[in-house]
Parts: sequence; C-alpha cells; structure tokens
Amino acid sequence: MYSVADLHQYYQSDEGVKTAQHLAKDIAALWSPAADEMAAAVGFPFPFLANRHLPPVLMPNMPGAACWQGPDGVISAQIDSACWPISSDQLDRLFIAHALEFVPDHRQFLQEAARCLCGSGRLLLMVPHRRGMWARSTRTPFGHGTSFSRGQLNRLLLDCGLEPTAYHRSLISLPTRLDWPAQIKASMGRLGGRVARVFGGVLLVEAQKMVYVKKPASAKQQVRSIIKLQGKPALSQRQSRAAAASYLSDMPAFDEG
Repeated sequence: MYSVADLHQYYQSDEGVKTAQHLAKDIAALWSPAADEMAAAVGFPFPFLANRHLPPVLMPNMPGAACWQGPDGVISAQIDSACWPISSDQLDRLFIAHALEFVPDHRQFLQEAARCLCGSGRLLLMVPHRRGMWARSTRTPFGHGTSFSRGQLNRLLLDCGLEPTAYHRSLISLPTRLDWPAQIKASMGRLGGRVARVFGGVLLVEAQKMVYVKKPASAKQQVRSIIKLQGKPALSQRQSRAAAASYLSDMPAFDEG
C-alpha cells in the first residue's frame, strides 16, 4: 500500500521536485482563495502550495497522515475519509490532492466534500488521469491507487452533488524515469501540446457545489394531498373531481399584474 511516507520520499527526490514544480505552476493558476474565504486542503498538498499559503490540512487514514508544521504551528490532522470533522456548509474553497485515488469509498469521500462546502463553495481536485502515461508508472505516486478518466470523474462528481465547471490536464510529458525507448520519447515530444494534452498524466478538476431547489407543489397536487389525508378511500373518481373543483373555486384570485 502506497503511504504518506512514500509520497514524502518521492517529492524529496530530484524527479519529485521537478514534478511538484510543474504541478504547482498549474495549480497556482486555479487555487487563489481570498483572504476572507474559509479554505481547507485534504490529502497531501504540501509540495504544491507554498507554506505561507497552506490552509488547514486534513489527511485521510489512507494513505496516512504526517505532522506538518505551518507558520503558526501544526496544521495537519488525520481523519476518517468518510467522516470529516468539519461542520456542514463551512468551506468556501477546498483543494484535494493525493487523496481520492487512495480512499476505499470514492462516493462517500466526495459526499463529505460536498457537505462541507457552502452553497457557493468551489472545489479543486487533483487525480491521476487514466489515459495518461503517468498512471502506468509505479515509480511515481500517480501509478498507485485508482486513476480516473474524465467521464468517470464527471459522473462521480455529479452523483455526489458537485458540478464540474472546468477540466485541466497537467504533466504533459512522460515520467522522466520511465524506461521508454528514446524513439518513443522523441515522438511524444514532437506531438506538441495539442495532442499530448489528451494524455496528460494528471487531471485538475474545478467543481462547484450543486444547490437543489425543491419545486413547489401545484394547486392540484395540494388538493390531491388534502383529499388523501381526509381518509375517504370510498370517494368515487367523480366525487374526488367535484371536491377538487370546489376547493379551487374557494381559493382567492391573484392579480398577475
């Protein structure tokens, strides 16, 4: 099982430092919470966010947690991936990295994310891209856990009350330590961004919490409910219609002007 110690070791290596720099550049363009916004991160966001910009970090028990020092002391805490210690409708911004692919229940994890976000809350999610080459390299964190296609992620987010608003691909190049033949590496380099982006190693997904509004019942629906509650199963269809018409005729008229 890939652990938080493995994540830390990878991002301390030369390859990991370069990978983090590449990802941090793409993430910085998408993650910029305002000073008055309530923000949090889940997973292992440390290589991608400068220490001074780190919000409180919740680390699921899979892949594990580490004691991480911020400017004002320890800012990390271990959590159950299916039950976060955050009040409902609390967060304006949420960043998730190296978490969804490792937790046992993806749906329950994202439902917790949706619960914690406020009505206009926004999510930035980083996951391994199933079609990318990085998901095939076990030398990197992106070759462990579950990788996702855009279609799978779209359905999962919508089912959990989160509406995707934008998809971005990062890590366009091949994993640097992957033993691909030189000819393949050269060919991939010549493809350029337009084609290579389809196979980007990482998906960065922006999503917003969906707010459901219950459609008000029509007058006829209200009549049917009232007749049902009166407990008169012996009423014939004609009698029911007569009762509904009588109820509607007694309702006050509304001036549409």
